[in-house]
Amino acid sequence: MIRPHPGLRRRRRQAIIDGEEGLTPDGLHIIHARKKNMKCGVFDLEAMKAPRVLVELPQEEATSQDERDTDRAKREATDELKIETAVFVDDDMVTFIKERYPRLEVKETITDTVFAIMNGVALLYTSPSLQQHLIITVVKLEIIEDSTKGPDKAHGNIQLYLSNFCSWQRNQKGKMRENWDHALMLSGLDLWDGDPDSTSVIGLAWVAGMCQASYSCTINEGTSFESVFVITHELGHNLGMSHDGSRDDKNTCSANKHLMSSSTGPGKVTWSSCSNRELKDFLSKYTLECLTTTSLVPRKGSINGDSLPGEVYSKEEQCNFAEGSGFKPYVTSKHPYNDVCRELWCQNTTHALRTHPALEGTTCGIKKFCINGNCQIKPPRKVTVTTPPVTTTTTTTRAPRKESKGFSNLLWRIRNLFKRYMSLRQELPASVFTSTWRLTQSSQCSATCGGGWTKGEITCTTADGSVRLGDDLCNPDSRPVPWSSCNTSPCASSDGSGGGGILFPSD
Repeated sequence: MIRPHPGLRRRRRQAIIDGEEGLTPDGLHIIHARKKNMKCGVFDLEAMKAPRVLVELPQEEATSQDERDTDRAKREATDELKIETAVFVDDDMVTFIKERYPRLEVKETITDTVFAIMNGVALLYTSPSLQQHLIITVVKLEIIEDSTKGPDKAHGNIQLYLSNFCSWQRNQKGKMRENWDHALMLSGLDLWDGDPDSTSVIGLAWVAGMCQASYSCTINEGTSFESVFVITHELGHNLGMSHDGSRDDKNTCSANKHLMSSSTGPGKVTWSSCSNRELKDFLSKYTLECLTTTSLVPRKGSINGDSLPGEVYSKEEQCNFAEGSGFKPYVTSKHPYNDVCRELWCQNTTHALRTHPALEGTTCGIKKFCINGNCQIKPPRKVTVTTPPVTTTTTTTRAPRKESKGFSNLLWRIRNLFKRYMSLRQELPASVFTSTWRLTQSSQCSATCGGGWTKGEITCTTADGSVRLGDDLCNPDSRPVPWSSCNTSPCASSDGSGGGGILFPSD
């Protein structure tokens, strides 16, 4: 049986963990995350709690303050709460994007990726499972191409990096005379906590730091669309939420089902009752005027129109971003590979990897999409994210988007044309695009006589075989078996007996 080549393994991943070696139904090796799920760096809620400065009011002012508190409570019940975010991308993230997409224009690719991520975050903060909706907008995007122009990254030490970033972004706000409620850093580093070998952490935030210039900030790894859920989680901490299931914080909700679980994982796309309660308590306890005021600085626009992130980035593109160009979605009729809305699996020729729940709007069946973690018909819904002028480390304002020239522009236009085709296909009757399974590229027969076996690659295509489709667009119940018999003629033997039965590899 073929083993994965060590060079193909994603960093922080390894095969055969704690006796969990396994194969998919098609004979691919299953590779788990080294610690199964990547973790939030907030291990001690009290230690990471942002300090609040309380000022004792004179007696004559106390009454008026009580009146203001009452007015604020009324306002919170009716006013729209908005978090204006500034997104910074470090130079390691720039390098990662260059290496992942060598033929695409870097800044444009980063911009599109960041806004797809932030659209995903915005959707989670208007989820039906969250009682108090929060509108997430982006008022600034800065791509830091020169490391000397950004904060000290502390060689990837997540706690020091967060501390440095929070101070740096506060100073930037003063220098640029810009305003934002929350700053977040997307990093291309493999972040660690305490020990450089402890790289399971992927995000860190100050707890209950929202609207405080020095503490309203988070840091997150940005090398896959898993960052949608990481940013959402860390932003939740900044809004006063604790980890689900944390007894020390009197959080009695399930520790492994929702967005505020201490680690990422399958199906964690909804909010728990504990998160709802803690958010309500936080909003009622503190005066968070930054969430009810709108900055005068940013220019507003709409990105992706009414498209959901998963419509802009298909399952194939989500796999490419997470694992590389050699990977494609792995979807079968068997659990857990049959539910991309719960967890998207990606494969190359030898192994399959679990990545993250597919983005909102990802196709999961004929005219069905991932909506709030479920595969269903898409309801009418418009998603808009406020877009900023984009700046680089030279702090120059990005001009209105122009088409890049040369080969990269050609690739970009081809990509957009393909997306238009896929969008059109989803709107037409299924009969127009009849799909079928095809068995191709069979391997050499394992025996020259007496019965051997070959293995082929199974793909979902249009009926004429001209267009390759996602596996979810073919009937999973009719998926063919990849193994087939060959060279079944008996082998010559001295006693005249034939060969035995064909022994297929076990799945």
